[in-house]
Amino acid sequence: TFTVVDDAAVEGTETATIALSNPSSGIILSGATQNLSIDDNDGFTYYSQSNGLHTAAIWATTPVGVPGTAVFNNLNSFVVQTGNTVTLNASGVNMKNLTVDNGGKFFTNTSGTNRYINLYGDILNNGIIGDGAANDGLCLNIEAANTTISGSGVTDLARIRKNTATVLNSTLTIAKDVNLRFSGTAFYNGAA
Repeated sequence: TFTVVDDAAVEGTETATIALSNPSSGIILSGATQNLSIDDNDGFTYYSQSNGLHTAAIWATTPVGVPGTAVFNNLNSFVVQTGNTVTLNASGVNMKNLTVDNGGKFFTNTSGTNRYINLYGDILNNGIIGDGAANDGLCLNIEAANTTISGSGVTDLARIRKNTATVLNSTLTIAKDVNLRFSGTAFYNGAA
């Protein structure tokens, strides 16, 4: 029996080798060794180090670190730290979790174009998401089976939607006030 144990450590791809040995009398082993690749399913957490575009070299994998660019995918989480403003400058950006600390801000800085985050986890907002009463164009595609939006900060979004059928059923828990600023359908199921 070979069991892979899931953990939260970011380890990269690992290799396991299975070898058959000591055969019974008269049995000859051929190709008795097999290598297996075990892909890591744990992501990094990136912390903003300064103000800038989300694609800029403003991220580190520790709260205080050397800034570099981040990898946006469904495994990696992002924290906008106190005193930092991060501007989303593209649509279809993947992330697992988004945390905005008190005194941090995450927005698109545009009212003319909707920009979507494909969210595979949760949002904890104790700062500012969006740009207040104006439609900032920041939108969420809910891609996880369970997503929670919580925190004590101000959350202004244009749209929230279920966009793909990758996960057929999603449960969205909104545990704070969220303002939807789009002047049309702002909350809908686009995967149906």
